[in-house]
Amino acid sequence: GISMRMRHYRSALSYNKFYELNIDGTLAESSQSGLDIKGESVYDINYNAFTLDFVYRWVFKPGSEINFVWKNAIFQNDLKFDASYFLNLNNLFENIPLNSLSIKVIYWLDYQSLRKKSKI
Repeated sequence: GISMRMRHYRSALSYNKFYELNIDGTLAESSQSGLDIKGESVYDINYNAFTLDFVYRWVFKPGSEINFVWKNAIFQNDLKFDASYFLNLNNLFENIPLNSLSIKVIYWLDYQSLRKKSKI
């Protein structure tokens, strides 16, 4: 069988305050503001991940199979929080995708049938 899975994940990460961990495990406000010269946060990011997986699964014996998997992934982080979903998705596709191909073989070996053959 052949299957395809497509996923898009988007998350806006924003920092409000910084804290320091005290020796006793409590938190104390840090003197670091995390703001640049313009007063904007330098740690806020818009993170995107888009993945596309194609899987060809061939079952050649009961319990035994070969999987051929091709994965295409695009990752991006920028400062564009206010972009609409479709504008954000369009900006994501301007990045270079990462591709991978993998092959997985699962072979079920019946110990009882091997044991019977060795006694003969």
